Amino acid sequence: MPKSWDGGNIYAYYYWIGIAAAKEVRWDIQVLSINNDEELAQAYGSAVSVTDTSLNDVTKIAISPKTGAIACSGADNDLLCFQVSRDHDHADDDMAGDARLWGILFEYTTNASTDA
Repeated sequence: MPKSWDGGNIYAYYYWIGIAAAKEVRWDIQVLSINNDEELAQAYGSAVSVTDTSLNDVTKIAISPKTGAIACSGADNDLLCFQVSRDHDHADDDMAGDARLWGILFEYTTNASTDA
């Protein structure tokens, strides 16, 4: 993360494509914050979920609502590792077809004007 990051919560928006008409998809995300001289074999944080509706068009990108707060417990220069999944077994996810994740936009706050 950049030095200007305040180390607080982040938020995510999913950019994805679905094939089923007006069906819901539930995305989960977890984060692990790692810095110099820290073990890689650590547990990821609690999953934060968001549900979005398919646009029923494989040529149109859907953009999910903003997730709830994703707690990172990190600091500047940390490496944030993300684990993203689709929870197709959840009652909120009723789309039988595939969902194709194209990207994720992350939103975070800063407490400095530069990363110098």
